[in-house]
Amino acid sequence: MEKLNCTDENRLLIIGGTGFIGTHIAKKALNYGFQVSILSNNCKYPSKRIMGLDYYIADINSQEELSNQIQS
Repeated sequence: MEKLNCTDENRLLIIGGTGFIGTHIAKKALNYGFQVSILSNNCKYPSKRIMGLDYYIADINSQEELSNQIQS
């Protein structure tokens, strides 16, 4: 598959993307040219973050936290 040119149409938000499945999806999406953002309620292992991803820490059950992350 051909890599994409980054536009709003190929931006990807992965909720809970710091776990086993989420990190594999994120890596694959990066390889296909997606601009990937991760929303997680924790990032226990910052040294294991994947280069090229944007990380946002918020609880998806908290509208205030989500609003703050979306606006930043």
